[in-house]
Amino acid sequence: RTGFSGPCDPPLAGCRGDATGDRGRTSGSPGDPAVAGVAVIHAADAEAPDPPLWRLAKSLSVGALEGDLAFGRIADVAPRADGGMWVLDAQNRTVYGVDESGEIVMQVGGSGEGPGELGNPTGVFELQDGRIAVTESYPPALHWYDSQGTYLETVYTSRGESGDGNGSPPPLGQWSVMPDGEAFVHLWSIPMPGAGPVVLHALIHMTGSTGEVSIADTLLQWHVEATSPDPMAEVKLVRAQPLWAAGTAATVWWTPGDPYELRAFTRDGTLERIVRVPGDGVKLDDALRSKIEAYLLRLRGPGARGNAAMAILIERASWPKTLPRVARLWVSIPQGRVFAARYEAGMFEDPPTMRLDVFEPDGSYRARLDLPGGFTPRRFRNGAVYGVVRDELDVNYAVRYRLLEPE
Repeated sequence: RTGFSGPCDPPLAGCRGDATGDRGRTSGSPGDPAVAGVAVIHAADAEAPDPPLWRLAKSLSVGALEGDLAFGRIADVAPRADGGMWVLDAQNRTVYGVDESGEIVMQVGGSGEGPGELGNPTGVFELQDGRIAVTESYPPALHWYDSQGTYLETVYTSRGESGDGNGSPPPLGQWSVMPDGEAFVHLWSIPMPGAGPVVLHALIHMTGSTGEVSIADTLLQWHVEATSPDPMAEVKLVRAQPLWAAGTAATVWWTPGDPYELRAFTRDGTLERIVRVPGDGVKLDDALRSKIEAYLLRLRGPGARGNAAMAILIERASWPKTLPRVARLWVSIPQGRVFAARYEAGMFEDPPTMRLDVFEPDGSYRARLDLPGGFTPRRFRNGAVYGVVRDELDVNYAVRYRLLEPE
């Protein structure tokens, strides 16, 4: 059998690849769009000028400039069984359980290196049996707690703690945990000088909550271009980014990011159907390029020099003629609908906006959803969308919206 390439935040980075139909081999992207017997859906109506529109109605917002609800950096927002939300503050390395009235009723984790403490938390998930899973990206770890927040155990990938034994660091990883405890982790190595021009990405499928994850459980696999260790190398700040999202009915959705194509795989890596949306990407002219540069400078660059480092990267950057087609990808639980965000000029506004295309589980086009400025989704669950809003004072809020379908 042949890790998960989760959405980049910000939606700018670089990945590319060519297709292969052999799960036992590694090429640029999983699956072969020309495999005989694979259903191909041409979603031309996704390009219609006046598609059906979904709307959002805010039903819960948690956060403050000061006080107990002043979050440092919200990395994830997820539903609670009691109707409230889980809010993961990556800066404080703590998960907060918030009830329907907006009050904190539980805390999980905390900063440290002891059992149940967190170093680099990235996601939180509540399971049907009440257990709580908190994920970390480096090293890739899955921490389990009971329904009261008591620590149970930690699961690592097979190389999660120590690398590969040859001096290489542990891989990076992003996780998705389903309500029944089924989990996926997307692993990729940290590019090292002289290691070659590509980095291997692998989507690992877990079915249990205990024990070590084996690379033999690899579901999908693809290559991406490595970041050059040469600081004078050409920089590509806007590229197509392969993305994936686990859905219902044993389906995993994957997209190369450009062209606009969504591929549905079964849990054993079999390509079942392909959704293709026609049309060209947004032309990247001088005005839009200036807007993207300003957006990147607002995000700040790496290291203590921040904006100065980002300014150097921008100066060395090469630019494509058009933006990639797909920026982010989610699947709603339990409905199984696919939400695909497009690269558009609005993503680089202040505050940014996103346009989402909505597809049914069978791949047919359903509607469009325009998100409010500054809102970034994290989960689509039970007819609602959970995410983060950042205001003009740089205060971030955990927000839940109800999804209102077209009448």
